[in-house]
Amino acid sequence: MVKKRIILSYLKICGFNVPKFDVISISDDFNNYKPSFEADLFSVRSSCSLEDSDDKSFAGQFETYLNVTRQDLIDKIKDCFESMSNKKISDKFGITDFERYVIVQEMILSNISGVLFTSNPQGLLNETVITCGKGLGEGIVSGGAETTTYYYNQTDDVYYYDGNEELISGKMVRELVMLSNDIKKNLGEFLDIEFAIKDNIVYVLQARKITTLDGNNLLVLDNSNISESFPGVSLPITISVAHLIYSGVFKSAISRVLKNDEETARLENVFNNMVGDCNGRLYYKISNWYEIILRLPFSSKIIPIWQDMLGVRDKKIVANAKYSKRKNLKVYYNFLHEIKNVPKSMAELDSYFEKVYKEYKVINIKEISYEELVKLFKTISDKLFAKWDITLFNDMYTFIYTGMLKKRLKKKYTDYEKIVNSIISGNKSLASLEAIRNLIRLATSKNELSDEEYKDAFNDYIEQYGDRTVGELKIETQTYRVCPKLLEEKIRNYEEQKDKLKQTITDSDNNEINITSFDKRTKKLIEKCKLGIQNREKSRLNRSRIFGMCREMILQFGTILEAEDKITDKNDVFYLTINELLNQYDNNFKKVVDERKDKYTLFYKLPAYSRLIFSGNEFNKSNVTINSETLYNDKETLRGVPCSGGVCEGEVIVMDESNTNIDTKGKIVVSKMTDPGFAFLMDGAKGVISERGSILSHTAIIARELKIPLIVGVKDLLISIKTGDIVHMDANTGIINIIR
Repeated sequence: MVKKRIILSYLKICGFNVPKFDVISISDDFNNYKPSFEADLFSVRSSCSLEDSDDKSFAGQFETYLNVTRQDLIDKIKDCFESMSNKKISDKFGITDFERYVIVQEMILSNISGVLFTSNPQGLLNETVITCGKGLGEGIVSGGAETTTYYYNQTDDVYYYDGNEELISGKMVRELVMLSNDIKKNLGEFLDIEFAIKDNIVYVLQARKITTLDGNNLLVLDNSNISESFPGVSLPITISVAHLIYSGVFKSAISRVLKNDEETARLENVFNNMVGDCNGRLYYKISNWYEIILRLPFSSKIIPIWQDMLGVRDKKIVANAKYSKRKNLKVYYNFLHEIKNVPKSMAELDSYFEKVYKEYKVINIKEISYEELVKLFKTISDKLFAKWDITLFNDMYTFIYTGMLKKRLKKKYTDYEKIVNSIISGNKSLASLEAIRNLIRLATSKNELSDEEYKDAFNDYIEQYGDRTVGELKIETQTYRVCPKLLEEKIRNYEEQKDKLKQTITDSDNNEINITSFDKRTKKLIEKCKLGIQNREKSRLNRSRIFGMCREMILQFGTILEAEDKITDKNDVFYLTINELLNQYDNNFKKVVDERKDKYTLFYKLPAYSRLIFSGNEFNKSNVTINSETLYNDKETLRGVPCSGGVCEGEVIVMDESNTNIDTKGKIVVSKMTDPGFAFLMDGAKGVISERGSILSHTAIIARELKIPLIVGVKDLLISIKTGDIVHMDANTGIINIIR
């Protein structure tokens, strides 16, 4: 164990701003002690050699005195030693072999004092916690002073504070975090650091280990491209449906490969935890994804491609188990068989889905009982879980062949990324692109149709694409099907850009790239990439319809519950879980809904984090007051992954989850992430820049077809660019210059 006296000396030697101090041992002649430094006032702190040990942590149990005069020094030193008497320590903590010290420090008459935890002691490892108050630190440690606590996410460089007053600036928050990072390099990862601030100068008073934390058995939540499917805060019904779908689909997929009921049963806990939620936001439980992928053949080759295509930034493989490189030959065969048959299987899935969808559409759910509605929901779920897992193999098929194509072209071309982006575009039959094409046609031909013809065309569009919109996989989202007025607004917006949108269609029709100059092997890879993308986009459109069916059934659950006075409003059903709706019909849910609404008031105020690293289980925040801040930097150049070529310059509009209906005409749209429905916001935009995403994200595919410049995977994007900034983006190279 490193003792406080050694820590303080070490920190001072390393150049940290530590107040002058002396260390006195119990064996010293402290009755005749005289300070070795000049000071008007002193702090006198006790220090036992074992109080910060891994198995006997009892820091803060002994006396500390502040504002001690020179005349009272010896008395306070005696009092400190008395508080650490052999008998007291032995009786209270059961230890006998220890050393006792007293540290006499120069008293810093601070404006602000506080404690910084390099990781949240509750077990959130990538969150720094800073608690501070005005004046000296005594009241902060004892709990008697009014404090403000800052929670800083180390991954995203954002923070919020809980308290009535902002005591330190964002600049000081960052300075304290950077200071703690430097101290960690010298003393270890998990530290409790006491500090004082006087005239904007930070003094390190002491540092000790947080003995309750370790870096083992990590649970990593990562939003990678799940934020494309579930942007922003999701309500309990969406979170519960996502858990249900991910667990069901992954269980079915791995069963295809393993064909071993016993091994599949052992993975039950992994299947049930493919996604996690924290503070109302959905994440991949990335460690469980690695658990699955590591069981697949060629996992060492697949993982880097998978990380690249999903936009996983931290490439470290986080898994709680290691697997032999030797895989069962049967597993190899099953996996390769499924990948080889992906095109055929996806065609069969498309036909199967249309059959299930037609069976559902003939049922008037408003005329069936609650019990029949429950049965219908379970029947539809079981039918789709049995087949939908093939989309995971199609994703893998698309990822693998796109990765192979990039690797092949990288050997021949320096601008291989631009070439890849060009040659995998030109998919005129993309289902998701058809949603935009048909909407443009509907808007531009409105004046040419009779009222009856327009009404039929309008209703046909809703029947075909009414579930496709921003946030389409969130059950609580108001889609065109749920609220046709939204489609009317979009059509009016499109009418104002009639000529430009017609040109967009013409451009996309002429977007086919000539690939005759490539060798036979490259052509084959291109064909497979395009087929995978085409099938992926079709399944995504069908996925939006699946969630449309869920939304329709869940709203009907809400209608029945409202009629029976079990909830106040039918939309309160969004605050319940699917398990509650299917299995707890007899309950009155009003109290549950009210409690969850209170929680979500907090969740909406919290910053959106891209990654959360827990030591143990995840937990939600329960703060009283939330004041969120983003730390802006002054970078002038950013870099990302170019996904759709082109160069443009213009004014930025930053899109977040609260303003998805913004007018993007003539602007460069900047966002944390994009989702499939985001495409409807792109038509009028000059360009799009996203902090997350990859070459195969939905928006990248659509941007290439519409010839809209797109750069994704831009680190520090939202802390570097604000609405109103002027930027120059080169989507051929991925370079963004901020003009301000």
